[in-house]
Amino acid sequence: MHESIRLKSLRPGGLFLLAAILFGVCLPLSLAAQRRERVISSWRPLHYDIALSFNDQLSEISSARTEITLEVLASNLTRIDLDFGEMPIDATTVDGAPARFERQPERLDIILQHAAKRGDKVSLTVTYHGRPKDGLIFAKDRDGICHHDQKWKCAIRLEVR
Repeated sequence: MHESIRLKSLRPGGLFLLAAILFGVCLPLSLAAQRRERVISSWRPLHYDIALSFNDQLSEISSARTEITLEVLASNLTRIDLDFGEMPIDATTVDGAPARFERQPERLDIILQHAAKRGDKVSLTVTYHGRPKDGLIFAKDRDGICHHDQKWKCAIRLEVR
């Protein structure tokens, strides 16, 4: 027969011990469930320019272009690593010239043809398409309008200072 612990029968020290054990088990589980942000110390974004086009059903990105201008922080940078997900890549460029790239899980590494030095400014372009694994979520704009029945062309400009 399985014996259960009754909380009323525990002494204060036993209740504290039970709480400590539960906290010790639950805290790591909740931390593992949280999104972890990567810290990138080799480069710093200066400007993002993102253009997205969607299919008529608004279920996937038919084409996208992301341009990133960045400042190199490392002394000898040979690749730029981006958090990217699993969407197909059509092309990558560095300073307007085609660039090789490698895929890692949830990451895109763009290979620089020549090592960049601290303080250099680099311009990357990634063109891609597809369906994000978490789907696309559209919400009402600030005026309360949701544009589901229009053909969407969306341009987003984001500047990081």
